[in-house]
Amino acid sequence: MNPPRRDRQIDLCYVIGILLVVAGHSGADQHFNSTALFRWIYAFHMPLFFALSGYLFRYGGGSGRMPFGTFARRRAVRLLVPLWVWTTLVFIPKGLLSAYAMRPSELSLAAYLHAFLYPADNPIRPFWFLEVLFEVSVAGYAVDRIVRGRSLPLLMIAGLCLVANRLIAPRGGELLMLPDVLWYTAFFLLGMIACTYRSGFWERLRRPSAVLFWGAASLVTLWFPSHVVAPFYALAGILFVASCAAFLIAGSARLPLAGDLRRYTFTIYLLHVLPIGLLRGLLYPRLTVDPTLFSILLFVSGVTIPWMVGRAAERWLSPVTVRGRLLRRLLGL
Repeated sequence: MNPPRRDRQIDLCYVIGILLVVAGHSGADQHFNSTALFRWIYAFHMPLFFALSGYLFRYGGGSGRMPFGTFARRRAVRLLVPLWVWTTLVFIPKGLLSAYAMRPSELSLAAYLHAFLYPADNPIRPFWFLEVLFEVSVAGYAVDRIVRGRSLPLLMIAGLCLVANRLIAPRGGELLMLPDVLWYTAFFLLGMIACTYRSGFWERLRRPSAVLFWGAASLVTLWFPSHVVAPFYALAGILFVASCAAFLIAGSARLPLAGDLRRYTFTIYLLHVLPIGLLRGLLYPRLTVDPTLFSILLFVSGVTIPWMVGRAAERWLSPVTVRGRLLRRLLGL
């Protein structure tokens, strides 16, 4: 079976999403966490990635494309192998340099095992996403197989997941982040539904009025933060990004770097914390510099350094040899 044609709107959504992720991690100090930009990004940027994953899952054929065992194995190789290797590589040096880290970590076997059982406490904090995405992907496959891809049951299950998550009110320290799995599974299923109706979906979102409406709706969270209404704020942010992508693609906007950044989106996600963490931990305390300017430096380094590493790896690491394939996999290629 031939692979489906790439969805340009989804590709651009991934590019916008990874830029938001790096921006959200680029604060020079803890004061960044109280800014409007931080609160706006964190209202929706991770639900966006799970919705995109659900969209692509359905776009690629859903649960009918391959047996469950094959799907789970491929997801594990893609997500859990980099998680294990990078966590192991970073665990010891971060423990030794714990005094310079924003999130100090203990250097012990118990702390090492804890990092996998409680993903929110991983020494590379954004890597919780890899473990939770694996859990959500498996759950999404199972749900899709049970309901046979029908949109109404998917919508009902997504709603139940959101209600359950809001009632549990997770605090971020749960085993395997299971309450968060409910939250993100909902957006994964909603992404599947959006893919089912993608023609009308993109047609409506590419209008300028849609960009303005969903952009304004996503900003409401800054003035009226609410645990109960958080799912609607997340949906508004997701639809804002989707409408921006649809509008730009429909207008044939020139986006010279978008295609290249999309190619290395996963590489940027895996590696961006390394230059950001090193610069923030070792350089920022020794400089007298405006935090905003330093945050911009962190953002630029978090995008460009992984991007250049990805380009170099794709050029010099052969996909034919075992070592080359392994290293490319660890770099998100």
